[in-house]
Amino acid sequence: MRKIFLIALLFAFAGFGVSAQDSEIQLKKEIKDLETQVGALNKETNAKKAQLEALMTRGWRTGGLSTILVSNVSYNDTWKEVSGNNNNLNIEGNLNLFGNYADDQWIWENGARFTLGFNKNGGVTFQDTANPGETFNNWLKGADEINLYSKFGYKFSEKVRLSLLANFRSQFAKGFYYGADGNGDGILDNQYITRPNCDTGVADTLQTIKPYGTDGNTDYISKFLAPAYLEIGPGIDWAAAPGFTVFFSPATYKLTIVNDDFLSSYGAFGVDVGEKTRSEVGAKLMAGYNRKLMSNLTVTSTLEAFANYTDPSQDQNCEDVDFMKNIDVLWNTVFGLTVNKYITASLDFTVKRDVDQTYPLYSVLGDEHWQVSNLVKVGFAYQF
Repeated sequence: MRKIFLIALLFAFAGFGVSAQDSEIQLKKEIKDLETQVGALNKETNAKKAQLEALMTRGWRTGGLSTILVSNVSYNDTWKEVSGNNNNLNIEGNLNLFGNYADDQWIWENGARFTLGFNKNGGVTFQDTANPGETFNNWLKGADEINLYSKFGYKFSEKVRLSLLANFRSQFAKGFYYGADGNGDGILDNQYITRPNCDTGVADTLQTIKPYGTDGNTDYISKFLAPAYLEIGPGIDWAAAPGFTVFFSPATYKLTIVNDDFLSSYGAFGVDVGEKTRSEVGAKLMAGYNRKLMSNLTVTSTLEAFANYTDPSQDQNCEDVDFMKNIDVLWNTVFGLTVNKYITASLDFTVKRDVDQTYPLYSVLGDEHWQVSNLVKVGFAYQF
């Protein structure tokens, strides 16, 4: 009897183990089925979201962002005498506009960016060396930009489209040369505008620009439409990844405008002496990246390159500039931080190279083609 009880107990435990094992297998199967269903639901949800986004982006969408940046520091005379500080006032305005159209096959993207800012340093006074006691305006131009952009395209697929790109850039106000102490002798150096003379082999000095205020000098080195740049070209637009696009045009027309008699008289910004325009044809590559790093932090970066293969620039030896140096580069990266609805901050970093802007300029600073700027801004913003 005792053996029969032990055998029955053994079978009972075995049956319980098998039942527990079957329950575990069943639960795993049910979990896997649920995960499959969740995956399918996620795919369907994403597809619906994409359809909704497509519907929302059809037709026209317009808007803009305006910002005003103001900073002011002031001291009384006693503070200045003791600490050596100076009054400083900065004012800058920015306006960004967009108007985009889209349907199943066509897109039309338009944008405009306007920036103008000035700085007044109470410790900087431009003295007229020709007339002792006379001073000049000490408002210095800071940021100054006009940038108009339009791209019209036909969709071949969700990622590829044939596009026509047009871009116009210039500035609002006159720019002046304020001088630089290139050789460290404590004296502000002149700019020497020279052109190679291929007949004599000696460069001709067409213009000498003295620092602003020196001997009564008020010569400007740039102004509205001098220079201005217009680029138009067809190409392929590729949405390589979310937030990342690449545009390539094998034949882009670039027009440089110097609409000023004084500046064109010495061939500023690459135009021939006395001419007010210069035409070039070349390949253009533009890559754009836009990503939201955090809920209130975004990064926008654009890299543009233009390779002129019809009218290469020449150096002071009357030889064509090396092909790699003949590529115009413009790279702009902006980190934008939204503090709240009305307060914003940004870090704007720009690198550019245009041989036609630095040739025919030769100064004691040397032949530096790369231009670099960085701006840190905090101010009021209004989005509409």
